[in-house]
Amino acid sequence: MRLGGGTIIKLRQFVIGLLLITIMMMNSCMRIIIRHDPLTAVQHNDLGVAYLKEKQITAAENEFKAAIKKDKRYWLAYYNLGTLYIQNNRTKEAEQYFYKTVILNSTYSDAYNNLAFTQMKNKDFTHALYFANLAIKHATENKHLYLDTLVLIYEGLNNHAEACAVLRTLIEVSPNNMKESYQTKYTQNCNKAL
Repeated sequence: MRLGGGTIIKLRQFVIGLLLITIMMMNSCMRIIIRHDPLTAVQHNDLGVAYLKEKQITAAENEFKAAIKKDKRYWLAYYNLGTLYIQNNRTKEAEQYFYKTVILNSTYSDAYNNLAFTQMKNKDFTHALYFANLAIKHATENKHLYLDTLVLIYEGLNNHAEACAVLRTLIEVSPNNMKESYQTKYTQNCNKAL
């Protein structure tokens, strides 16, 4: 098959155009815009966690929101966005995302514990107590962390006797490397040696 002169010129122009585009892309003079987001909700969430560890707050927030946009039922992205907000003193926003987390996963102790913290920041110790007890109820591990929150709540309520009772429980259930600090706190705050 023979190509005519006009066809060869058009083919040559096409090839030169492809080469120029390739060179421009290699030199970062041109960006490709991807209209379809290829990442899953889990991948966006994981990227958000990586950004959060690097203290790139805006990038982390955008990734958590992208994860939620991809999958409205992906509770971990709501939790991580709430965590980002509470770490940056955006308590009201954090509270909303922790509520969404427990709506989607009603047994996630960390979210209940963080809701307790948001309530303590608002000086609402009654609701903080409610959420701390839910965290303890659903805890499958690290129960001592939620009991520690409960001590702070009882201290906020000026209920010294309950705070000391929880501290005693904390000494019993905490990992060995933490027992001494709880015993010291108990001795200092409850005026009793074990």
